Amino acid sequence: MYTPAAGNPIGDGGIGIMMESIHIQIFRGLFVLAFVAVAMLAFMQMPEMGPRQVSDKLHHALAFYALALLFDFARPRTEFGLHKFAVLMAYGVAIECVQYFLPWREFSLLDMVADAVGLLLYVASIPLLMRLPLLRRRWQ
Repeated sequence: MYTPAAGNPIGDGGIGIMMESIHIQIFRGLFVLAFVAVAMLAFMQMPEMGPRQVSDKLHHALAFYALALLFDFARPRTEFGLHKFAVLMAYGVAIECVQYFLPWREFSLLDMVADAVGLLLYVASIPLLMRLPLLRRRWQ
């Protein structure tokens, strides 16, 4: 959870707070864009391209990794725990349920597993992300 350190200009109640708020708003906007883009891609009719099982699962994992990162940074005052995980998994399940009714798509439990793998990879990568100067402020 982000909490401003003593003497940190972000905690001074002035421009630092405004800049922090702008960063959060940017991540919230990016999350909404990614959320909509994932849905659009999930519901589009795609041309048949032969066996693409592995790449499809990789796309699911990468998409949900990105959603997890953006969601976590868009809501920095709460850790990436069960609540955030459940919200994103519910989104993945909802996508699969909609795809069940689309004649050019299909419902897939393996897609949901790939979504969960992407979320778990994000959780596993948090210690590494915490070390990156550009991102570490989210956890300070």
